[in-house]
Amino acid sequence: MDAGKYFGTFRACYGIKDAIILNHAPVGCNWGTMIYGTSQNLNDLRMSSSIMHEQEIVFGGENTLKETLISMDSNYDSVKNPLLVLLVGDIPSIIGDDVSGIIEDLDIEKDHIVINAEAFKGDAKKGYEDGLLNLYSLIPKNFDKEVKDNNNTNNNTNNNTNNNTNNNTNNNTNNNTNNTNNKSTNLINLIGVSIDDYKIEADLKEIKRILKEFNIEINCVISNCTYSEFLNSPNADLNVVIGQGFEFAKIMQKEHDIDYISVNYPYGIEGTKKFLKSIISKFENNAYFDEKAFELKYDSLVDYEPYKKVSVYMNGLYSVPVSVIGDHKAESMAEFLSQELGMDMEIVANYGDDYKQAVLSSYSTMIFGSSFEKGLSIDLDVPLIRYTYPVFDNVSLCDNIPYAGINGALCLVEDILNAALSRCGKFEFKM
Repeated sequence: MDAGKYFGTFRACYGIKDAIILNHAPVGCNWGTMIYGTSQNLNDLRMSSSIMHEQEIVFGGENTLKETLISMDSNYDSVKNPLLVLLVGDIPSIIGDDVSGIIEDLDIEKDHIVINAEAFKGDAKKGYEDGLLNLYSLIPKNFDKEVKDNNNTNNNTNNNTNNNTNNNTNNNTNNNTNNTNNKSTNLINLIGVSIDDYKIEADLKEIKRILKEFNIEINCVISNCTYSEFLNSPNADLNVVIGQGFEFAKIMQKEHDIDYISVNYPYGIEGTKKFLKSIISKFENNAYFDEKAFELKYDSLVDYEPYKKVSVYMNGLYSVPVSVIGDHKAESMAEFLSQELGMDMEIVANYGDDYKQAVLSSYSTMIFGSSFEKGLSIDLDVPLIRYTYPVFDNVSLCDNIPYAGINGALCLVEDILNAALSRCGKFEFKM
Protein backbone atom coordinates (compact mmCIF):
# COMPACT_ATOMS: atom_id res chain seq x y z
CA MET A 1 0.00 0.00 0.00
CA ASP A 2 1.49 3.31 -1.12
CA ALA A 3 -0.78 6.22 -1.93
CA GLY A 4 1.91 8.07 -3.87
CA LYS A 5 3.70 11.37 -3.51
CA TYR A 6 0.52 13.44 -3.21
CA PHE A 7 -0.61 11.77 0.01
CA GLY A 8 2.87 11.94 1.54
CA THR A 9 3.07 15.67 0.84
CA PHE A 10 -0.40 16.13 2.27
CA ARG A 11 0.62 14.41 5.53
CA ALA A 12 3.64 16.68 5.94
CA CYS A 13 1.53 19.80 5.45
CA TYR A 14 -1.57 18.73 7.36
CA GLY A 15 0.67 18.12 10.35
CA ILE A 16 0.79 21.88 10.87
CA LYS A 17 -2.29 21.93 13.05
CA ASP A 18 -3.46 25.46 12.26
CA ALA A 19 -2.74 25.36 8.52
CA ILE A 20 -5.48 25.00 5.92
CA ILE A 21 -4.96 22.87 2.82
CA LEU A 22 -6.37 23.53 -0.63
CA ASN A 23 -6.22 20.50 -2.92
CA HIS A 24 -6.09 21.66 -6.54
CA ALA A 25 -7.02 18.31 -8.00
CA PRO A 26 -10.05 16.20 -8.93
CA VAL A 27 -12.52 15.64 -6.13
CA GLY A 28 -11.28 12.10 -5.50
CA CYS A 29 -7.93 13.38 -4.24
CA ASN A 30 -9.67 15.63 -1.74
CA TRP A 31 -11.91 12.78 -0.59
CA GLY A 32 -8.93 10.45 -0.19
CA THR A 33 -6.80 12.88 1.80
CA MET A 34 -9.80 13.75 3.97
CA ILE A 35 -10.43 10.09 4.84
CA TYR A 36 -6.75 9.52 5.59
CA GLY A 37 -6.16 12.78 7.44
CA THR A 38 -9.20 12.79 9.71
CA SER A 39 -9.49 9.07 10.51
CA GLN A 40 -8.52 9.63 14.16
CA ASN A 41 -10.08 13.10 14.57
CA LEU A 42 -13.24 13.73 12.57
CA ASN A 43 -13.44 17.33 13.83
CA ASP A 44 -10.06 18.25 12.37
CA LEU A 45 -11.32 19.25 8.94
CA ARG A 46 -9.04 21.98 7.57
CA MET A 47 -9.09 21.29 3.86
CA SER A 48 -10.99 22.10 0.72
CA SER A 49 -10.75 21.38 -2.98
CA SER A 50 -11.01 23.23 -6.26
CA ILE A 51 -13.11 20.21 -7.34
CA MET A 52 -11.92 19.69 -10.88
CA HIS A 53 -14.44 17.89 -13.10
CA GLU A 54 -14.36 16.98 -16.79
CA GLN A 55 -14.89 20.61 -17.83
CA GLU A 56 -11.85 21.82 -15.86
CA ILE A 57 -9.75 18.92 -17.15
CA VAL A 58 -10.55 19.94 -20.73
CA PHE A 59 -10.55 23.74 -20.43
CA GLY A 60 -8.32 24.25 -17.38
CA GLY A 61 -9.02 24.66 -13.69
CA GLU A 62 -7.73 28.20 -13.16
CA ASN A 63 -11.14 29.83 -12.68
CA THR A 64 -12.35 27.36 -10.08
CA LEU A 65 -8.98 27.54 -8.32
CA LYS A 66 -9.19 31.34 -8.12
CA GLU A 67 -12.71 31.21 -6.67
CA THR A 68 -11.73 28.61 -4.09
CA LEU A 69 -8.62 30.54 -3.02
CA ILE A 70 -10.63 33.71 -2.43
CA SER A 71 -13.25 31.77 -0.48
CA MET A 72 -10.73 29.96 1.76
CA ASP A 73 -8.71 33.09 2.47
CA SER A 74 -11.81 34.99 3.58
CA ASN A 75 -13.64 32.20 5.41
CA TYR A 76 -10.71 31.03 7.55
CA ASP A 77 -9.52 33.49 10.18
CA SER A 78 -5.89 34.52 9.63
CA VAL A 79 -5.12 34.44 13.35
CA LYS A 80 -6.59 30.99 13.93
CA ASN A 81 -5.35 29.64 10.59
CA PRO A 82 -2.29 31.70 9.57
CA LEU A 83 -1.02 29.42 6.79
CA LEU A 84 -2.62 28.34 3.50
CA VAL A 85 -0.98 25.45 1.64
CA LEU A 86 -1.94 24.91 -1.99
CA LEU A 87 -1.22 21.36 -3.15
CA VAL A 88 -1.16 20.94 -6.92
CA GLY A 89 -2.05 17.44 -8.09
CA ASP A 90 -1.54 15.41 -11.25
CA ILE A 91 -4.20 16.83 -13.58
CA PRO A 92 -3.50 20.59 -13.21
CA SER A 93 0.23 19.89 -13.57
CA ILE A 94 -0.31 17.91 -16.76
CA ILE A 95 -2.67 20.42 -18.38
CA GLY A 96 -0.49 23.35 -17.30
CA ASP A 97 -2.67 25.48 -15.01
CA ASP A 98 -0.87 28.76 -14.25
CA VAL A 99 -1.10 28.35 -10.47
CA SER A 100 1.74 30.77 -9.66
CA GLY A 101 0.18 33.46 -11.84
CA ILE A 102 -3.15 33.15 -10.05
CA ILE A 103 -1.46 33.44 -6.66
CA GLU A 104 0.40 36.58 -7.76
CA ASP A 105 -2.83 38.20 -8.97
CA LEU A 106 -4.60 37.65 -5.64
CA ASP A 107 -3.99 39.57 -2.43
CA ILE A 108 -3.94 36.62 -0.03
CA GLU A 109 -3.82 37.76 3.58
CA LYS A 110 -2.38 34.58 5.07
CA ASP A 111 1.12 33.21 4.69
CA HIS A 112 0.86 30.85 1.75
CA ILE A 113 2.88 28.36 -0.23
CA VAL A 114 2.36 26.38 -3.44
CA ILE A 115 3.65 22.80 -3.55
CA ASN A 116 3.62 20.61 -6.65
CA ALA A 117 2.75 17.12 -5.43
CA GLU A 118 2.09 14.99 -8.49
CA ALA A 119 1.47 11.43 -7.30
CA PHE A 120 3.20 9.88 -10.31
CA LYS A 121 6.52 11.55 -9.42
CA GLY A 122 7.29 9.39 -6.40
CA ASP A 123 6.03 7.42 -3.44
CA ALA A 124 4.51 8.68 -0.20
CA LYS A 125 7.86 8.86 1.57
CA LYS A 126 9.30 11.09 -1.16
CA GLY A 127 6.17 13.21 -0.94
CA TYR A 128 6.67 13.65 2.79
CA GLU A 129 10.32 14.62 2.32
CA ASP A 130 9.47 17.10 -0.45
CA GLY A 131 6.60 18.51 1.57
CA LEU A 132 8.84 19.33 4.54
CA LEU A 133 11.53 20.79 2.28
CA ASN A 134 8.97 23.12 0.71
CA LEU A 135 7.62 24.10 4.11
CA TYR A 136 11.17 24.86 5.26
CA SER A 137 11.24 27.78 2.80
CA LEU A 138 8.84 29.56 5.18
CA ILE A 139 11.29 29.40 8.08
CA PRO A 140 14.12 31.73 6.92
CA LYS A 141 11.77 34.66 6.36
CA ASN A 142 9.65 34.06 9.48
CA PHE A 143 11.97 32.49 12.07
CA ASP A 144 11.95 34.43 15.32
CA LYS A 145 15.66 35.27 15.37
CA GLU A 146 15.18 37.31 18.50
CA VAL A 147 14.35 34.15 20.45
CA LYS A 148 17.47 32.44 19.12
CA ASP A 149 19.62 35.48 19.84
CA ASN A 150 18.23 35.71 23.36
CA ASN A 151 19.03 32.05 23.94
CA ASN A 152 22.59 32.59 22.72
CA THR A 153 22.95 35.68 24.90
CA ASN A 154 21.73 33.78 27.93
CA ASN A 155 24.11 30.92 27.19
CA ASN A 156 27.05 33.32 26.82
CA THR A 157 26.11 35.08 30.05
CA ASN A 158 25.89 31.76 31.85
CA ASN A 159 29.23 30.65 30.43
CA ASN A 160 30.92 33.90 31.49
CA THR A 161 29.38 33.66 34.93
CA ASN A 162 30.50 30.06 35.25
CA ASN A 163 34.02 30.95 34.14
CA ASN A 164 34.24 33.76 36.69
CA THR A 165 32.85 31.50 39.35
CA ASN A 166 35.34 28.78 38.50
CA ASN A 167 38.21 31.24 38.70
CA ASN A 168 37.19 32.59 42.08
CA THR A 169 35.79 29.64 44.01
CA ASN A 170 37.10 26.42 45.49
CA ASN A 171 36.60 22.89 44.17
CA ASN A 172 33.41 22.33 46.15
CA THR A 173 31.80 25.35 44.54
CA ASN A 174 32.95 24.12 41.12
CA ASN A 175 31.29 20.77 41.73
CA ASN A 176 28.05 22.45 42.73
CA THR A 177 28.16 24.64 39.64
CA ASN A 178 28.75 21.63 37.40
CA ASN A 179 25.84 19.77 38.97
CA THR A 180 23.60 22.75 38.32
CA ASN A 181 24.70 22.89 34.67
CA ASN A 182 24.02 19.17 34.27
CA LYS A 183 20.40 19.76 35.22
CA SER A 184 19.84 22.15 32.32
CA THR A 185 17.13 21.17 29.85
CA ASN A 186 18.02 19.97 26.37
CA LEU A 187 15.64 20.85 23.52
CA ILE A 188 14.93 18.51 20.61
CA ASN A 189 12.73 18.44 17.53
CA LEU A 190 11.00 15.13 16.90
CA ILE A 191 10.77 14.66 13.11
CA GLY A 192 8.82 12.02 11.19
CA VAL A 193 5.82 11.75 13.50
CA SER A 194 2.51 12.54 11.79
CA ILE A 195 -0.74 13.99 13.07
CA ASP A 196 -2.76 11.08 11.63
CA ASP A 197 -0.61 8.28 13.09
CA TYR A 198 -2.53 5.72 15.13
CA LYS A 199 -2.38 6.46 18.89
CA ILE A 200 -0.29 9.55 18.18
CA GLU A 201 -1.61 11.68 21.06
CA ALA A 202 -1.10 8.92 23.61
CA ASP A 203 2.34 8.07 22.21
CA LEU A 204 3.51 11.69 22.28
CA LYS A 205 2.28 12.14 25.83
CA GLU A 206 4.27 9.09 26.92
CA ILE A 207 7.39 10.07 24.96
CA LYS A 208 7.32 13.58 26.44
CA ARG A 209 6.84 12.16 29.94
CA ILE A 210 9.88 9.92 29.68
CA LEU A 211 12.08 12.55 28.03
CA LYS A 212 11.25 15.00 30.81
CA GLU A 213 12.54 12.48 33.35
CA PHE A 214 15.93 12.86 31.64
CA ASN A 215 15.84 16.68 31.42
CA ILE A 216 14.91 16.69 27.74
CA GLU A 217 11.98 18.60 26.30
CA ILE A 218 10.46 18.61 22.84
CA ASN A 219 10.68 21.96 21.08
CA CYS A 220 8.62 20.92 18.06
CA VAL A 221 6.98 17.73 16.76
CA ILE A 222 7.11 17.54 12.98
CA SER A 223 4.51 16.88 11.62
CA ASN A 224 2.25 17.53 14.60
CA CYS A 225 2.74 21.16 15.57
CA THR A 226 1.38 24.66 15.19
CA TYR A 227 2.68 27.02 12.52
CA SER A 228 4.43 29.10 15.19
CA GLU A 229 6.14 26.02 16.63
CA PHE A 230 7.26 24.98 13.16
CA LEU A 231 8.74 28.41 12.41
CA ASN A 232 10.67 28.29 15.68
CA SER A 233 11.97 24.75 15.16
CA PRO A 234 15.54 26.13 14.72
CA ASN A 235 15.55 26.83 18.48
CA ALA A 236 16.22 23.13 19.13
CA ASP A 237 19.59 21.72 20.12
CA LEU A 238 19.10 18.46 18.22
CA ASN A 239 16.85 16.99 15.53
CA VAL A 240 15.67 13.44 16.21
CA VAL A 241 14.48 11.74 13.02
CA ILE A 242 12.16 8.74 13.14
CA GLY A 243 12.02 7.07 9.74
CA GLN A 244 11.32 10.12 7.58
CA GLY A 245 12.17 13.80 7.36
CA PHE A 246 15.89 13.33 6.75
CA GLU A 247 16.14 15.99 4.04
CA PHE A 248 14.54 18.52 6.38
CA ALA A 249 17.02 17.58 9.11
CA LYS A 250 19.93 17.94 6.68
CA ILE A 251 18.97 21.45 5.61
CA MET A 252 18.48 22.40 9.28
CA GLN A 253 21.99 21.14 9.94
CA LYS A 254 23.39 23.14 7.03
CA GLU A 255 21.51 26.39 7.65
CA HIS A 256 21.19 26.40 11.46
CA ASP A 257 24.03 24.13 12.59
CA ILE A 258 21.64 21.72 14.33
CA ASP A 259 22.92 18.15 14.45
CA TYR A 260 20.54 15.26 13.80
CA ILE A 261 20.33 11.57 14.64
CA SER A 262 18.20 8.71 13.33
CA VAL A 263 16.34 6.54 15.84
CA ASN A 264 13.76 3.77 15.76
CA TYR A 265 10.26 4.28 17.10
CA PRO A 266 10.36 3.60 20.87
CA TYR A 267 8.44 0.33 21.16
CA GLY A 268 9.13 -1.80 24.22
CA ILE A 269 11.22 -1.35 27.34
CA GLU A 270 14.52 -2.04 25.59
CA GLY A 271 13.48 -0.13 22.48
CA THR A 272 12.67 2.91 24.59
CA LYS A 273 16.01 2.61 26.38
CA LYS A 274 17.87 2.63 23.04
CA PHE A 275 15.79 5.61 21.92
CA LEU A 276 16.74 7.59 25.03
CA LYS A 277 20.41 6.61 25.02
CA SER A 278 20.80 7.68 21.39
CA ILE A 279 19.45 11.13 22.22
CA ILE A 280 21.35 11.59 25.49
CA SER A 281 24.60 10.55 23.80
CA LYS A 282 24.46 13.89 21.97
CA PHE A 283 24.23 15.94 25.18
CA GLU A 284 27.41 15.82 27.24
CA ASN A 285 25.93 18.37 29.65
CA ASN A 286 23.00 16.07 30.46
CA ALA A 287 23.04 14.68 34.00
CA TYR A 288 22.36 11.20 32.57
CA PHE A 289 25.13 11.23 30.00
CA ASP A 290 26.97 9.02 32.48
CA GLU A 291 26.08 5.37 31.80
CA LYS A 292 25.61 4.42 35.44
CA ALA A 293 23.41 7.43 36.19
CA PHE A 294 21.29 6.63 33.15
CA GLU A 295 20.81 2.96 34.04
CA LEU A 296 19.85 3.76 37.63
CA LYS A 297 17.32 6.35 36.49
CA TYR A 298 15.82 4.20 33.76
CA ASP A 299 15.48 1.13 35.99
CA SER A 300 13.63 3.26 38.53
CA LEU A 301 10.98 4.10 35.91
CA VAL A 302 10.17 0.52 34.87
CA ASP A 303 7.64 -1.52 36.82
CA TYR A 304 7.77 -5.25 36.01
CA GLU A 305 5.05 -6.29 38.47
CA PRO A 306 2.16 -6.15 35.94
CA TYR A 307 4.05 -8.53 33.64
CA LYS A 308 4.53 -11.04 36.45
CA LYS A 309 0.76 -11.34 36.81
CA VAL A 310 0.52 -12.86 33.32
CA SER A 311 3.94 -14.51 33.08
CA VAL A 312 2.41 -17.87 32.10
CA TYR A 313 0.52 -16.25 29.23
CA MET A 314 3.62 -14.34 28.17
CA ASN A 315 5.64 -17.56 28.08
CA GLY A 316 3.08 -18.80 25.57
CA LEU A 317 4.11 -16.04 23.15
CA TYR A 318 7.59 -17.50 22.79
CA SER A 319 8.26 -18.73 19.23
CA VAL A 320 4.75 -17.80 18.06
CA PRO A 321 5.03 -16.97 14.31
CA VAL A 322 3.76 -13.51 13.32
CA SER A 323 4.00 -11.08 10.40
CA VAL A 324 4.69 -7.36 10.70
CA ILE A 325 3.65 -4.99 7.92
CA GLY A 326 4.02 -1.22 7.96
CA ASP A 327 5.96 1.92 7.20
CA HIS A 328 9.19 2.88 8.97
CA LYS A 329 7.71 1.61 12.24
CA ALA A 330 7.68 -2.02 11.06
CA GLU A 331 11.33 -2.64 11.91
CA SER A 332 10.89 -1.21 15.40
CA MET A 333 7.78 -3.29 16.07
CA ALA A 334 9.45 -6.46 14.78
CA GLU A 335 12.44 -5.83 17.04
CA PHE A 336 10.18 -5.46 20.08
CA LEU A 337 8.20 -8.60 19.28
CA SER A 338 11.24 -10.77 18.59
CA GLN A 339 13.78 -9.51 21.12
CA GLU A 340 11.52 -8.65 24.04
CA LEU A 341 8.63 -11.11 23.64
CA GLY A 342 10.48 -13.91 21.83
CA MET A 343 8.02 -14.17 18.94
CA ASP A 344 9.17 -15.52 15.56
CA MET A 345 9.10 -13.12 12.61
CA GLU A 346 7.61 -14.86 9.58
CA ILE A 347 7.36 -11.79 7.35
CA VAL A 348 8.57 -8.24 8.00
CA ALA A 349 7.61 -5.98 5.10
CA ASN A 350 7.31 -2.30 4.29
CA TYR A 351 4.55 -0.69 2.28
CA GLY A 352 5.54 -0.85 -1.35
CA ASP A 353 6.84 -4.40 -0.96
CA ASP A 354 4.98 -7.30 -2.56
CA TYR A 355 4.16 -9.08 0.69
CA LYS A 356 0.58 -10.36 0.37
CA GLN A 357 1.31 -13.80 -1.06
CA ALA A 358 4.25 -14.30 1.28
CA VAL A 359 2.04 -13.63 4.30
CA LEU A 360 -0.72 -15.92 2.99
CA SER A 361 1.84 -18.69 2.50
CA SER A 362 3.36 -18.23 5.96
CA TYR A 363 2.58 -19.82 9.31
CA SER A 364 1.60 -16.47 10.82
CA THR A 365 -0.83 -16.73 13.74
CA MET A 366 -1.08 -12.95 14.16
CA ILE A 367 -0.56 -9.93 11.90
CA PHE A 368 0.67 -6.50 12.97
CA GLY A 369 -0.22 -3.76 10.51
CA SER A 370 -2.82 -1.19 9.47
CA SER A 371 -6.45 -1.36 8.38
CA PHE A 372 -5.22 -2.48 4.96
CA GLU A 373 -4.09 -5.80 6.45
CA LYS A 374 -7.61 -6.64 7.61
CA GLY A 375 -8.23 -8.69 4.46
CA LEU A 376 -5.11 -10.77 5.11
CA SER A 377 -6.13 -11.42 8.70
CA ILE A 378 -9.59 -12.55 7.55
CA ASP A 379 -8.12 -14.83 4.87
CA LEU A 380 -5.77 -16.44 7.41
CA ASP A 381 -8.37 -16.28 10.20
CA VAL A 382 -5.85 -14.70 12.60
CA PRO A 383 -5.98 -11.58 14.80
CA LEU A 384 -4.86 -8.20 13.46
CA ILE A 385 -3.07 -5.79 15.80
CA ARG A 386 -3.39 -2.31 14.31
CA TYR A 387 -0.38 -0.20 15.20
CA THR A 388 0.52 1.93 12.18
CA TYR A 389 -0.95 4.37 9.66
CA PRO A 390 -3.56 4.27 8.25
CA VAL A 391 -6.20 2.98 10.67
CA PHE A 392 -9.82 3.51 9.64
CA ASP A 393 -11.65 0.75 11.50
CA ASN A 394 -10.41 1.45 15.04
CA VAL A 395 -10.29 4.65 17.07
CA SER A 396 -7.86 5.73 19.76
CA LEU A 397 -9.57 8.11 22.18
CA CYS A 398 -7.65 7.76 25.46
CA ASP A 399 -4.36 9.62 25.69
CA ASN A 400 -3.12 7.31 28.46
CA ILE A 401 -3.12 4.07 26.43
CA PRO A 402 -0.04 4.44 24.21
CA TYR A 403 1.95 1.86 22.29
CA ALA A 404 5.21 3.82 22.57
CA GLY A 405 7.45 4.06 25.60
CA ILE A 406 7.49 2.22 28.91
CA ASN A 407 3.74 2.37 29.48
CA GLY A 408 3.17 1.61 25.81
CA ALA A 409 4.98 -1.72 26.15
CA LEU A 410 2.47 -2.79 28.78
CA CYS A 411 -0.48 -1.69 26.63
CA LEU A 412 0.91 -3.57 23.63
CA VAL A 413 1.42 -6.75 25.63
CA GLU A 414 -2.12 -6.47 26.97
CA ASP A 415 -3.60 -6.14 23.47
CA ILE A 416 -1.47 -8.99 22.11
CA LEU A 417 -2.45 -11.34 24.93
CA ASN A 418 -6.12 -10.41 24.66
CA ALA A 419 -6.05 -10.97 20.89
CA ALA A 420 -4.54 -14.42 21.45
CA LEU A 421 -6.89 -15.35 24.30
CA SER A 422 -9.93 -14.30 22.28
CA ARG A 423 -9.16 -17.18 19.90
CA CYS A 424 -9.35 -19.85 22.60
CA GLY A 425 -12.74 -21.22 21.51
CA LYS A 426 -16.22 -21.30 22.98
CA PHE A 427 -17.04 -20.88 26.63
CA GLU A 428 -20.45 -22.18 27.68
CA PHE A 429 -22.21 -21.71 30.99
CA LYS A 430 -24.39 -24.61 32.07
CA MET A 431 -26.62 -24.75 35.12
